[in-house]
Amino acid sequence: MQNSFKNSTFAATRSSFKSMKIQFNTSSRTSSDVDRITHPSQKILHRMGIINDQDDIYRRYEREGEHWELHLSNTRQFITECLEISGANYVAILGSGWLLDIPVDFLSKHFERVDFYDLRHPKQVLKKYTSRSNFCFIPADLTGGLIKKAYQLCSGWREPDKNMVMNELQLPDFKLPRPVDYIVSVNLLYQLDILLIDYVCRFCKLHDKETKHLRKQIQEVHLKLLKPGASCLITNYEEVHLDKDNTIIGKLPLVHCTLPAGKYRKTWTWNFDTQKTYSPDHYTAMNVVAIKF
Repeated sequence: MQNSFKNSTFAATRSSFKSMKIQFNTSSRTSSDVDRITHPSQKILHRMGIINDQDDIYRRYEREGEHWELHLSNTRQFITECLEISGANYVAILGSGWLLDIPVDFLSKHFERVDFYDLRHPKQVLKKYTSRSNFCFIPADLTGGLIKKAYQLCSGWREPDKNMVMNELQLPDFKLPRPVDYIVSVNLLYQLDILLIDYVCRFCKLHDKETKHLRKQIQEVHLKLLKPGASCLITNYEEVHLDKDNTIIGKLPLVHCTLPAGKYRKTWTWNFDTQKTYSPDHYTAMNVVAIKF
């Protein structure tokens, strides 16, 4: 695994959140035109394991330390490169999370308004950044309501009908609640389907072909948001399993739709888990692609 990282950048980023207990908040500074955006309750997010998954992101970041910095710095740099020549005034960041991979100061200095979208915005992030007058943190289900629908389908006392599940989990075209000039999708595409489909499969026996169809559909709708000349995408596309000698012993595809070629793209490897906490059987890396549409 690669071990060339910018230690000073990591130290600065990590220290800004050091010794803080992980907390999330459904409230954020928003305007009236985003008040009705789809957002599942905390109860639903908790029972589906989504809040715990968000907690784990930061805990893993603390454990992995500098092993994540190459990925984080590459992501920040790619976003900056795309936005510098975009001519945009209003920007949306989809999948903002802990802002670890977001060029926050660059966004604050150069854009009239930046809308950050995610299911949950950590209180630490809100406390640190909501004072910036051009930042708006918007809680949202970027699947357009599938999280709540999946929970409702599986909340009965008996196994839901498979045909009903397949018919009901149809994703409408999702649109942001207010216009922007540029959209950045950050390490989000591969996450949109994972916990949702895994939750459904706990209650309903779906075949691999059926789950792949749902995953593909969810990801394709997300890609429709990203317009040529006005968007970019960074996503893991493949999970790589490694043994103690750093030999690849397996791969798992994470993107189930066809990604556009884009105007240009970059790829790199993210050393995701060097301690076998993600899977005790192997070390885990992620192959990442960044695409300017």
